Amino acid sequence: QGALLAVAVPQDCPIEIRRRALEAIAVFSSDTIRDLIMSAYYSGDPKLRQSAIYAMGRNNGHPEWLTMIMKELRDANAAIRYEAASACGEIGEEEAVPQLIPLLQDDDLQVRVTVIHALGSIGGSAARRALQASLKSSDAIICEAAREACEMLEFNEDPLAFSPR
Repeated sequence: QGALLAVAVPQDCPIEIRRRALEAIAVFSSDTIRDLIMSAYYSGDPKLRQSAIYAMGRNNGHPEWLTMIMKELRDANAAIRYEAASACGEIGEEEAVPQLIPLLQDDDLQVRVTVIHALGSIGGSAARRALQASLKSSDAIICEAAREACEMLEFNEDPLAFSPR
């Protein structure tokens, strides 16, 4: 943790190294790490903001993260929507599902696939219905992602009864 902080904080460190250090250190929970994530989020740098959103998903000890992340699901930048959807899946709160479902129609394929995986991780009846509808997609990639997400959802609901298709 100390080594990652030493690389994530200094402004003279290359941005890609700072980003990856922030993403890695996010699994730890402390006020210092929370402040580091917030600083990256509000830095004005789109790449740092993207890494901050990723970090929020991994650092789910702070309840304010989900509200911030769900706001980012509507961002114009597909990379931000991708990270926000992924972070929602990591946090796993059902309140994100109604915000995720419209992104199943996103213009970006990677965003759609990530939303499908997030719904599979989160679960619940609304997520299940959205995944079942995605199984009927004419896009083979979407169908495969939905199949995998449905299996994940079933496994998470009853791991001892799960049998893959």
